[in-house]
Amino acid sequence: MRYRKVIALTLSLLLPGLAWAAPPSEEQIARLLQLTDAQRQTEAMWIQMEAQIQAMAESMLPPDATPEEHASVARALETTLGPLRRLLTWEKTRALHVEMYQKTYEAEDVEAIIAFYETPAGQRLLERQPLLMQNLMEASQRTIQPELERLREEMARFSAERRRP
Repeated sequence: MRYRKVIALTLSLLLPGLAWAAPPSEEQIARLLQLTDAQRQTEAMWIQMEAQIQAMAESMLPPDATPEEHASVARALETTLGPLRRLLTWEKTRALHVEMYQKTYEAEDVEAIIAFYETPAGQRLLERQPLLMQNLMEASQRTIQPELERLREEMARFSAERRRP
């Protein structure tokens, strides 16, 4: 009899915790994605990333690159980026967002995040997030610029050696 009481007490303490740890519903995540303007943010991030990839690829060409070399880079980028564009549409990535939120957060967490984003401070965070990301990207570019310059010089040397008879 005593063991039954211990088991009952243990279960009564554990069960609310187990129910509390439920994953967020699709409706909760949809609300969160709406508040964070995730679709626009995702699409804007992709546009910025694509522009940076294109700029980086072009910057690696030597200054005296031929039109054929520029065309070759453009073809390589299209071959690479085209399928990525089709894979990373919002329609396809939304399901991934839902899955990752459900895997990462509990329903209680999502409700708390939603509550925060509905506050003035949460709205300011969301409004300024794109500027923060832009500033971080610019700082990252400044950090890697010396290495890109070295690669550009190396490509120019390689291209010049290849052109020699």
